[in-house]
Amino acid sequence: MTSNPAIHAETATASSTACQPVVIDPGISKVAHTPAIAGGFAFYDIKIEQVIGTVNGTNVLNRCYNQDGSNPTYSATNVYCQLITRDAGGLLFLTETPYLNLGGLHVRGIDFVIDWRQPIGPGTFTFNTVLGHKLKDRTKDFETSPWVDFVGTGTRYKWQSLTSVGYLWGPASLGVRFRYYDGTKDATFVT
Repeated sequence: MTSNPAIHAETATASSTACQPVVIDPGISKVAHTPAIAGGFAFYDIKIEQVIGTVNGTNVLNRCYNQDGSNPTYSATNVYCQLITRDAGGLLFLTETPYLNLGGLHVRGIDFVIDWRQPIGPGTFTFNTVLGHKLKDRTKDFETSPWVDFVGTGTRYKWQSLTSVGYLWGPASLGVRFRYYDGTKDATFVT
């Protein structure tokens, strides 16, 4: 990798909306100032353009040789062709992978949270869950590339949650925590 003084800053736009916890206490809570049920949600939408990154050697070669339309005239002065060095015999010697302003990232989703406490016997039963639903997880490799949505592929889960269940009794506590991730598809089939 090499440095690049021509890089400009990434640009981002972000918006979010959140609902403060909704509290319902039907009189079953025996712990002072502890609601029986609390919940809330948050919506987020984050978009980053001109992401700073590197182009791998295979993409440099593909773009120089016009695999994606980046060099329709097959010009040796094309920005990607300039990253290729050949030896005296004309064979490929080096492909540089400098930092460049590339494409973008765009993620959008909703998170929900529920927290429930219920006095039972000498202690308190607790339940907490955070549920995330990703609506978009888009990427574009270069500024001129189309957006591709990867939500539901690889580790870009459409649904995921973290849930805790426990029982508190004085200074002691017992609990279990588990995660859920929905099934995903192979990212190589995304178009």
